[in-house]
Amino acid sequence: MALIARRRLKNLVVILAGLALSSLGVYNIVLKATWTLLDDGVFWRESQQGVLAGRVAAGGPADRAGVRMGDILLGVDGEEVLSP
Repeated sequence: MALIARRRLKNLVVILAGLALSSLGVYNIVLKATWTLLDDGVFWRESQQGVLAGRVAAGGPADRAGVRMGDILLGVDGEEVLSP
């Protein structure tokens, strides 16, 4: 009788672990499907000229505001920008 109870417990643990891992997998897929690159839609990078727009997401906030690849970011809210 104890052997049967132990097997059932083992099977239950395996099933619960499988359900937990499956749930994490589904959650990961949802996160990847809803993830966005950056809030402003720009990948900023350092260059010799300053902070440069390296990539601009099509249709993103920066694209709609007129930011183009190669633009240099001078400041934000009156503060000079020195790094991405």
